Amino acid sequence: MEATAANRCAHCGAKAHNTCSGCNISAPKYYPDEITTVVYCNVACQWKNWSIHKDHCLLMQRRLKLLRAAQIMKAALLMLREYTFDLGLTGVELRGNVYYVHGRPLATKLCTFPDGITNIYLKEALLLYGQCEFAIPLLVESAFRLLEETPPTRKLVTVVKEAVDIRYTFYEKRVTLLHSVLEVALKNEKWIVDVTGSQSGFREIIVPFDQYMRERVILVDCVEPANYSTWRRLHEAIGPVDNRVPAHQLTEIARSQFSDFIQKHFGTGTTQAAVEDFVSGTTETFQGMLNRFLEELKQYVLEITGLY
Repeated sequence: MEATAANRCAHCGAKAHNTCSGCNISAPKYYPDEITTVVYCNVACQWKNWSIHKDHCLLMQRRLKLLRAAQIMKAALLMLREYTFDLGLTGVELRGNVYYVHGRPLATKLCTFPDGITNIYLKEALLLYGQCEFAIPLLVESAFRLLEETPPTRKLVTVVKEAVDIRYTFYEKRVTLLHSVLEVALKNEKWIVDVTGSQSGFREIIVPFDQYMRERVILVDCVEPANYSTWRRLHEAIGPVDNRVPAHQLTEIARSQFSDFIQKHFGTGTTQAAVEDFVSGTTETFQGMLNRFLEELKQYVLEITGLY
């Protein structure tokens, strides 16, 4: 890994500002003081340094793909929940710096998310509350295709820390959360992808493995990732869904349809090149593709909810 100063040429050490186009990206840091962007004073220095820089450049690109894959998965899940919200929310009050969320864990019917809540972090926490068990089965198809070079491993972790700024009053006592995440290896690095961490106040969507385990977890169990249809068969064998509550039935329909949508876009019927295009390219290109994907998903979800 290169350790040059942010404004010094990686080859000759002179002052420089020309960044490498391959890794001039917002790749997440694995170490707090890591310099991820490399600069050169001219093209000649860049060519001479390529044999040294190549591994770093490719690693930064892989990190960016991992981040974007996680962003796609989280954004898709949030869009689904936006229009199939099943939390029995009766009110939210701010006391000091803490939000107290009142209601019940499951409503009797689905609805769209309330318009009055504008704090983005609180909104994400409420949308993702109680979704970690379903998130990985729902999104595992996209995870494997988006991360084909480094297929993830699912881990079931016991989260020891909750948010200091959100309290759910559904329970008299605070409960320890069982939480599903994905572990991904990039070369000599290990990362955790946590698309539902917002429910517990964790805003980072990907976190270095050691940091995640140190700060959030007391127990780990490795579980083989399964897609949604497999997950449903396993859970139906344990016990059927409680169909006495209409929201249960409608949620299952929405999840099943959502799984079909994800399969359509990231399943084996889609070329790997098309999937690769989604997580590569400039920030503007990625954001444009993500916006179009989410708009199509929104229309799809609205059609599903229209059947209700």
